[in-house]
Amino acid sequence: FADPEAEPNGIDFEGLNAIALFRQPLVRYTRPFGPRYSLAASIENPSPAITNAQGVSQVPDIVLRARWQPPEGTQGPLAFMNVFGKNTHVNLALLFRSIRGEPLDQPNTTISTTGFGFGVSGRLTAPWEAEKAQVTFSAYAGSGIGRYITDLGSLGGQDAYYDPATKTIDALPVFAWYLGYERRWNAQFRSTLTYGTVIVTNTDLQPAESFHMSNRGSFNLTWSPIRRIDIVGEFLFGNRINKDGQSGTSSQLQLGTNF
Repeated sequence: FADPEAEPNGIDFEGLNAIALFRQPLVRYTRPFGPRYSLAASIENPSPAITNAQGVSQVPDIVLRARWQPPEGTQGPLAFMNVFGKNTHVNLALLFRSIRGEPLDQPNTTISTTGFGFGVSGRLTAPWEAEKAQVTFSAYAGSGIGRYITDLGSLGGQDAYYDPATKTIDALPVFAWYLGYERRWNAQFRSTLTYGTVIVTNTDLQPAESFHMSNRGSFNLTWSPIRRIDIVGEFLFGNRINKDGQSGTSSQLQLGTNF
């Protein structure tokens, strides 16, 4: 479901709030169709994250993915867009889940609901600066896919909500997107600007302090004084909004180096 090649450059350990990017056990089959197209299908570790219930990994998640890597300088109806330069691609992904859990108030009882998700992501040439800049992007939407989105996976319990009063489980609808803009200024300096949003459609049964939305932006400057050495300064800012409308903001400045 993830697209590592669409991740913008950055040094924050947690990474973008709205990206789907982590490793897990899977079995995958990939079939190329010529040099530009490929299809993949996988079964993956489900590890559901449910509020008020312990997730049960019984039925694997199913992921289908299609990838298109256009030839540099694509001709035809899309040529005017000038977005298909070197190292560009577009991914489409589908996710199907059986979200199972053991309620904390009902030991040895398993309840379940279904989840599904859709994702589109990629890396494209910035048409206004084709030789110097690229745009990365992704958008994910679905129900019960919280574990796959960075902010929700870090928070935990965002695949579904179990209500002890009604003894029912509801998958939580999620929408997440981000944009990244990478620009090379010269041989030594480059920058990345990112912004992303995560939105959970809360159920009536969730408490007032439940996560509803987060926004996160960042800007960095990378200096490569000599070959193989990067020195990076990065500023991040963001906010979180709860179901009841209460919110908080945060910002940070971090420095890093890479050899």
